Amino acid sequence: MQELGNYAFESCSDLRNCNVPKTVSVLGEDVFRECRSLEEAVISAPLTSLPASTFKECKSLKTIVLPVCLEDIGMGAFEGCSSLEQVELPYSLISINRYAFSGCSSLKDIYIPQQVVHISDCAFLDCSSLRQVNLPNTLTTIGKQAFDGCDNLEAVYSNIEKPWHIEDITFSFYAYERATLYVAEGLADTYRHKAGWRNFENVVETDVVGVKALMADDGKTGQESFTVSGLKTNTPQHGIYIRNGKKYVAH
Repeated sequence: MQELGNYAFESCSDLRNCNVPKTVSVLGEDVFRECRSLEEAVISAPLTSLPASTFKECKSLKTIVLPVCLEDIGMGAFEGCSSLEQVELPYSLISINRYAFSGCSSLKDIYIPQQVVHISDCAFLDCSSLRQVNLPNTLTTIGKQAFDGCDNLEAVYSNIEKPWHIEDITFSFYAYERATLYVAEGLADTYRHKAGWRNFENVVETDVVGVKALMADDGKTGQESFTVSGLKTNTPQHGIYIRNGKKYVAH
């Protein structure tokens, strides 16, 4: 099998899992759209782009494995996947397009890799369970309403060294009011004077280092770390963690 055309498995109501094999070189749009019983999907094919609406409205989807070479997540690729709690974005990723994860209301945190340049309009719109997000320094675009409707955000970690103006509606009113914006040391005033960013009522300067430093903190692994929500773990994965009073980004 080398190609899956547009709408190939659309609305296959009994489909519960799928694996797109390595032989597939062409994936059409809307391939698994509205497969409402689909719970697990693995894309083994070496795709660089996930087309528009690939898994749109797959409301039972809980687990997705993306190709390690993926560079682009298409418009509405996971829109309405309301059971999706976490997704590991590959380090090759460059662009997250409009509505890519809109309505993923169970998504709790998202680690955006360092290579990502564009987060388009409404990319994470109405991800109402989202608690934390990191923004890499490679970003040049954060679109309108990219995180609007993410009313339960607790922490936004921005690694952007030269912040630009963003739209006031990039984040929700509640996020601006309740979430803490963490920025690098010496940049708090810069963010407070930029449109959009200045809406955050809580801006805190912090020293965030990488996972290598976390493991080298005392030369030992397996020590207790905590998520920003207070959950204990001995094996940090992607995201923000706290150990010995210091914050770390696990890549």
